Amino acid sequence: RQMCIETVFNAILSSEDVEEAKPNPKIFIKAAERLDADPEKCLVVGDSIFDVVAAREAGMRIVIVANNPYQIEEIRSQGVPIVSSISEVKRFI
Repeated sequence: RQMCIETVFNAILSSEDVEEAKPNPKIFIKAAERLDADPEKCLVVGDSIFDVVAAREAGMRIVIVANNPYQIEEIRSQGVPIVSSISEVKRFI
């Protein structure tokens, strides 16, 4: 069964929408602009230290889903909330 992702999200961006990749925060800033949302009210759900850096520079909150064992200690040292599954993210909303 095929799922049409456009029906699930109000805005979809990819690396093609920005000139520089994360940790540059522009992709998160553009997402907030497309949603007409205040960056301070946004929550980034990420899995890398690059997401942490970009979200903080964009002025957004962040939670990390721990599926990247190579960066987890570095992320933990940043004081970022870490969850083991995407289903746990809802407690940060």
